[in-house]
Amino acid sequence: MFSDITTCTLLVGLVIVLLIAVIMSQKQSGIPPGPFAWPIVGNAFDMGGKYKGKRHRYFDDMQKIYGSIYSFYFGKQLYVVLNDADSIEEAFVKHKSVFSKRPVDAFWIVRESNKSGTGIIWSNDNEWEAKRGLAIQILGESNLEDTVRAETKVVLDALSQSNGKPLAGRELFLNSTVNIISRILLGSRFDGNDPDFLRIIDVVKTSFTSEGTFSMLNMFPKLRFLPFIASKLKIIFDKVGTVRNYLSGQISEHKKQHTKGKLNDLIDVYLSKKDQDDGMKLVSEGDLVSLMLEVFPAASVTTMISLNWALFYMILHSEIQQKCHEEIESVVGTNRMVNWSDRSNLPYTQATLLEIQRVASVTSISLPHTPTNDVVLSGFLIPKDCIVLANLYSCHFDEQTWDEPSVFKPERFLNDAGNPTKPPAFMPFSVGPRSCPGDSLAELELFVFFTNILQKFSLTGSGELSTDGNYAIFLSPPLFLIHAKSRQ
Repeated sequence: MFSDITTCTLLVGLVIVLLIAVIMSQKQSGIPPGPFAWPIVGNAFDMGGKYKGKRHRYFDDMQKIYGSIYSFYFGKQLYVVLNDADSIEEAFVKHKSVFSKRPVDAFWIVRESNKSGTGIIWSNDNEWEAKRGLAIQILGESNLEDTVRAETKVVLDALSQSNGKPLAGRELFLNSTVNIISRILLGSRFDGNDPDFLRIIDVVKTSFTSEGTFSMLNMFPKLRFLPFIASKLKIIFDKVGTVRNYLSGQISEHKKQHTKGKLNDLIDVYLSKKDQDDGMKLVSEGDLVSLMLEVFPAASVTTMISLNWALFYMILHSEIQQKCHEEIESVVGTNRMVNWSDRSNLPYTQATLLEIQRVASVTSISLPHTPTNDVVLSGFLIPKDCIVLANLYSCHFDEQTWDEPSVFKPERFLNDAGNPTKPPAFMPFSVGPRSCPGDSLAELELFVFFTNILQKFSLTGSGELSTDGNYAIFLSPPLFLIHAKSRQ
């Protein structure tokens, strides 16, 4: 009797679970296809296993199964992924008024971070426009090339002093790219042993391991109360809080010394505009601190990773490295640094950098967007409040767009006249109003560092020389060592 009751109970329980699974899997009519979603967790665990640290591969594999637009669930949240240039352009450019909002309320981590102020990434509407305008103005006011050249010299000195001994690329570039951002935001650079600098570097490094919007804490915020997770969160929040206090102190110091019309850095621009520009009324000092906390990792880490990929691919393709060197030497010589103004006379080097950006796809997946109302895209319903991502990695490896996309081939970016050209499917900074506002700075840094290193050094490498990168918030190369031999 008890056995029969137990069996019936188990069967009923199984039926209930199956019914829940079926209900959960019933997607709203018209939305893009996608994998079966489990109750409660959706497709969250699909991204583990062989995709751990390789989430870009998961997105790419789903595209091969379900097409250029597909959907999945992270917990109960519906995601829609755009995987080709046409759908990304249609959403973020043609329907920009619908797709330019960030889904702030969807992420516990974002809500928690925004309690002290909102930066540029997670702002919306007029607040976002004011902060973006602030960032663009300082990029226009700063003498960026002089700043980048100064930090390039620091890297060149480090390579010279290495005498061919191996150097870790991540450490080689991170200090310099953070110092470039420091000059723009704060008006000065740090000494490498400065305690405040080391704290900023420590916070910046979290982007190498962070799950970002795909953290389980966004799906189950109450996990933060588990002792192990709570202790780790406290360490992170304490580190961020210390840097936040330092940046707040920098604003206070700028106030004491500020002179109207003095625009040495972002804080100066903010203080100058605050009493004159109505838009600045939307930007509090807490917002300014949050903006700087976002920009330090977002701008420095992406450039550092791009430079690592650049040297990585030159190590893998010594013949292309040599062609770039020969072009640089024939145009610039060896007695002066390569300048941004030399760029137009270095078409093959330009094409090589474009190919590096394509195959590296450092920002493999765009930051999340959310539509403000239901919209039909390429025949599919994209519901209001879902989360929309652009899969830039798949876009850059689309066989319908690129000939032999897995082959490293700079010539694909040269037209018949031998001049650099960018196909519409090339979008390393995304597209539309929410594309990266620092793209011009990133291109300047990549060009100046890359050309001046190849002008002076022949590069080889050791370690894990695999092109299958590691994905956290950004797609970075495996850890490898650079051996730089002077060409002179």
